[in-house]
Amino acid sequence: MNPPARLVSEDRRQDREGFLAQLTRHYAAIRRHLIILVGDLGDAEDLMQETALVLWDRFETHDPDASFLAWAKGVATNLARNFLRKRYRNPRKQVGFTPGALASLAKVSEGAAELFELRLEKLEDCLAKLSERDRRMVWECYGNGTKIVAFASRHDKSAGTVRSRLHRLRERLHDCISRKMREIDVGGLT
Repeated sequence: MNPPARLVSEDRRQDREGFLAQLTRHYAAIRRHLIILVGDLGDAEDLMQETALVLWDRFETHDPDASFLAWAKGVATNLARNFLRKRYRNPRKQVGFTPGALASLAKVSEGAAELFELRLEKLEDCLAKLSERDRRMVWECYGNGTKIVAFASRHDKSAGTVRSRLHRLRERLHDCISRKMREIDVGGLT
């Protein structure tokens, strides 16, 4: 027996919202990936539009437990390969990367994205170790875009004091992330 039409309609609406949220979150990373692969901003923009359409058409096949970004970059890479194959068939348009170089760039890009996500995860762990006051300062000045002078004046501190504190916090966060990354390297080797 088929579910009622209103339930199917609600599922589709939620799927569309989920897709749009994921695409919005990862749009810049997918676009950068395409720019790296094709080496031309205009071509990358065209491919980004095509990628978005393909992702939309195939979103129902995406495993929600898998990384949307990895899936989207895979689709984008395949579209870029097809685009470059067509370009290489026309001798007048043979500009850009060879298919082998494209495959290498795709692997490097995927590795860099995984490393970035891992470092971001470690940053979240390290931020959790800061005091509430320090986390709020970091969030307001970096995550929320509050100017240091405005933050200082709101909290009755000098801008120099806030800058110094932020500098020390950045160093602590950097050291913490580096330590956690080394632990992964050591753990992965044993």
